[in-house]
Amino acid sequence: MMKQMFLRVAAGEVEPEEWEKWWNSNRLKLEEVLNRGDRGRIMPALWSANYYWMTKTQGCAAYYFHTQGRPVKTSDYYEEKAQEEEIRDRQKAMEACHRKTAPARHPWEEYLEKHPTESISFGWKSLLGTPPGQKPAKVFSYKNVRTTEQWKESVYRLFQGRRI
Repeated sequence: MMKQMFLRVAAGEVEPEEWEKWWNSNRLKLEEVLNRGDRGRIMPALWSANYYWMTKTQGCAAYYFHTQGRPVKTSDYYEEKAQEEEIRDRQKAMEACHRKTAPARHPWEEYLEKHPTESISFGWKSLLGTPPGQKPAKVFSYKNVRTTEQWKESVYRLFQGRRI
């Protein structure tokens, strides 16, 4: 009976509420049959009836069979449902945020409607170039650049006899 239910979870056939009800009704038998690690993995202490936790439970049920030498294939049903659930929760949170901030937002939006902003133009192109009174930047010719060996030799002469 227990392994049948674990196989159904691995296949994605059990809804979170059904799983929680089954687990609670069979808790004493499961405590006798499963070791503490398996119980904790399959049904963690903070487990709640949603698809995110069913994804975790499904992976742990598959791990249980893997340790028994009977690997099982898992369904992506819980993963898809968990993503849908997350999107729904985000939308609810955004709607709640908009409802909470509406009293403060509406007066500000009305003010902005009555007082349209004017575009500001700034002649930034006139500021490009060399300011008056400043010498133009010096142009360096890189034709007679020292080689690495010449640079090392000049550094050696500079610090001749001293440790660097």
